[in-house]
Amino acid sequence: MANERANDQKEITSLHLQLVYLRDSIFFHLKHLSVMSKLIATAIPILPGKTEEFKAFISDLRGRHFSEFAASRKKLGVRERSFFQSTPMGDFVVVTLEGNDPEAAFAEFGKGNDEFTRWFIDCVKAIHGFDLSQPPAGPMPELVIDSEGSVATA
Repeated sequence: MANERANDQKEITSLHLQLVYLRDSIFFHLKHLSVMSKLIATAIPILPGKTEEFKAFISDLRGRHFSEFAASRKKLGVRERSFFQSTPMGDFVVVTLEGNDPEAAFAEFGKGNDEFTRWFIDCVKAIHGFDLSQPPAGPMPELVIDSEGSVATA
């Protein structure tokens, strides 16, 4: 009887430790999970002859301006990822913004008056030919299909 009780106690202790581990693992993953509710993407042409300037701009963003870049996007509530795409029609950058309201973040960005924002706006104007402080008229990009099942109507 005492032996059975000791075995039961060991089993209970083992189950308790497994549950504690599972609970801690779940909390860890929830804490580090970044769930963004909305994504927009846009392809922006690089002006002819400006590809090297674009690459220098990206190098600056990855290097000396990275902390300002990351802080800017965090303040706006978005994660930005950009992709360089060379095509027969010219070079493009495909910019993605993820967050609760990436459209509002895009509109708000150009309103910033800090040194980093002014530098960023000047670079975009020189490389892409448009002024982020006055975003282009027209609709934002439209999601037309999602492999997870959410499909917008075009």
